[in-house]
Amino acid sequence: LCLMTSYIATLRYEDGAKALEEAFHLMSPQDRPMDKINLLSKAVLAYSFLHNNEKMYASLEQMKVAIQDLITATPALKNAYSALYMGMETQYALYYVRTGNPKKAWEHLQKADEYDTPNTFLPYRVSRLQAYAEYYRARKEYEKALESLDNAITLTLQMSFPDAILYMAMKADILVDMGHPEVAINIYRKVMRDKDSLYRGLSNAQMEQIQSLYNMDKLVLKREQQQEKIHYFVLIVIGIALLALIAFVIHMYFSRKRLQKDEKEMARLSEIAEEANEVKSRFLANMSYNIRIPLNNVVGFSQLLSTDMGLDDKEKLEYSEIIQANSTDLIQLVNDVLDLSRLEAKMMKFQIQNCEMREICNDLIYMARRDSNGHIHAELESDVEHQMLRMDANRFNQAVLSMLIYPVPNDTDREVKMQLSKDEENQLLIFRITNSPLVDPAFASQQVSIRLKINQLLFEHFGGSFMVSESAENGYPITFSIATLW
Repeated sequence: LCLMTSYIATLRYEDGAKALEEAFHLMSPQDRPMDKINLLSKAVLAYSFLHNNEKMYASLEQMKVAIQDLITATPALKNAYSALYMGMETQYALYYVRTGNPKKAWEHLQKADEYDTPNTFLPYRVSRLQAYAEYYRARKEYEKALESLDNAITLTLQMSFPDAILYMAMKADILVDMGHPEVAINIYRKVMRDKDSLYRGLSNAQMEQIQSLYNMDKLVLKREQQQEKIHYFVLIVIGIALLALIAFVIHMYFSRKRLQKDEKEMARLSEIAEEANEVKSRFLANMSYNIRIPLNNVVGFSQLLSTDMGLDDKEKLEYSEIIQANSTDLIQLVNDVLDLSRLEAKMMKFQIQNCEMREICNDLIYMARRDSNGHIHAELESDVEHQMLRMDANRFNQAVLSMLIYPVPNDTDREVKMQLSKDEENQLLIFRITNSPLVDPAFASQQVSIRLKINQLLFEHFGGSFMVSESAENGYPITFSIATLW
């Protein structure tokens, strides 16, 4: 039962079902009635989560008989099982909702309400809210269903984060039924992030345990090896002269020094490797999530377009726009990763040409206003009248424009200012962008981080620098420069 509870709590439902079946196999007629009731109550909750309606109903019937037998033997215990009765009525209601009998489900929900108190066992209160949500959803009373699910999520967060994830997914399903796919998509994304975070936390914990065991075994092995060497040399020392003993001691001294030096170097290299592996793991996990979301949207809506023949032209256009938007995001993400890889490997190919920077900056201000549909109010302040530079104009425009506009679609008006000046002493052309959406914490993401890294490597390649200030009072300014004589 403990193993089954652990599997259910970590969303490993198939393993949890196997553990539950093993628990039933181990149960015998000689077990105490309370142990039998405990097993059956957990079985009901588990099969309910798994939507195995027939096994849930069979467990409910056995549990009802077991409780009645116990109360018949000890009538004084009747009031002590009010919480169990509430849980049973709730699960009966869920069974009848799922098997298409809402009238019977409503009767059991009313009986469950009679046992509900503020002191009722929290999981039973949550199950009751879930049953109401499924009941109202079956009757297409979606607002009431959402209200019940919100209350269930609030209570569930007090005891089990994974269960809250399930109820959030149910909430998204109801929003889809209501015709609000855009709101549901945001919830699905959050559910996927939370699941990835849960699985990643479990995986990291397991890896830490494995690493700890490995380190312990390694230390024990080293200690045993050193002891074997000591015993071996002690036996030699007994049979040889004092001179050999002195030579041995000297040899051991220098050997230990070298060993300590090697161990320190190994520890340093191991730490560097672990940090690099951790950074890579985080990057791959985030990239996997960022790629999976648009890819799933493209595949999902493509399947809807190809299989659902009842779609009207408006719905087809909407789905096509969603596929196009997610395809664009996916292509942009892949291109950014490829550009970052080429810049880091110093294999990026540039199309160098003479560029007049004041003219280019004016064009960028215009493009920022145009591409944001007027929501970005960009201004240029320049102390430079005329400045020619040799550089890749397209990549420069892409980098600067990414700092002027929103990284994701947004309808909020925003004032963005770009200042252009020249450092004659260091022969640098200096740019300063204030209130850039790209460094606003509200838009932080893995894709934004990649874009910032690309910009940094690009300007450093052209002999300049790239720096983001962490000062919110000054609007998170970005300062970057390009060498005028590159």
